[in-house]
Amino acid sequence: MNNTKLTNSNDVFKGLQSKAVETHAHTLGGSPCAKVPAREAVKAYADAGYGALMITNHFNADTVPKPGLSPRDCAKRYVDLYREAEEYGQQFGIQVWFGIETCLLGGPEDFLLFGVEPDFALENPLLYEMTQEELFRECEQYGCLLYQAHPSRSYCQPRDPRFLHGAEVYNGNIRHQENNEITLLWAKKYRLLFSSGSDYHQTEDLARGGILVPESIRDIKALAAYMRENEVTLITND
Repeated sequence: MNNTKLTNSNDVFKGLQSKAVETHAHTLGGSPCAKVPAREAVKAYADAGYGALMITNHFNADTVPKPGLSPRDCAKRYVDLYREAEEYGQQFGIQVWFGIETCLLGGPEDFLLFGVEPDFALENPLLYEMTQEELFRECEQYGCLLYQAHPSRSYCQPRDPRFLHGAEVYNGNIRHQENNEITLLWAKKYRLLFSSGSDYHQTEDLARGGILVPESIRDIKALAAYMRENEVTLITND
């Protein structure tokens, strides 16, 4: 695993033909466990030198549904919260990309989707009711990637690798026992793609993970295509 470290400096990537992408971040209002408003989170990542930030709020059965709203209206609310963050990105000079972290039928494990746009959530407002295989097939049809997030966290276990494109082999969250080394060995065994993410919820989570990609990657679709075909450089805090 690459041990690239990122410090809170606007100049950390100056002169490099690459940019840092945060692949796992939550914002207040979008995830009940998040403590930082979207505006503050986006500005913090811009100040830290990241070129892009994926908003991966929880798209779960216990977070998305709201009384009196249809499933599609609930999905639209999820998308609207992302749009708010996207506008802050334009203000602070950082690309803000759409993402999803979801918990499926069959267990407490979480999954990250790379390469989805808001239409995916609107067309699949009950995606959290899918099995892992069903979501994998949906991702294959759409052209996005399905990764398991923090598979070796204390309350999780690695799920079926046949229905995964990759795994978050480094999760920088400091409030859980992640066992990243175990995840890395498992992902190598099944030849899964790798990702790294800070799992940002609070201010102290800033810039503890992510990936480095070419500066030419300008949107979430291009990111997924690059991740599918290339070995990404992982940002870790080891």
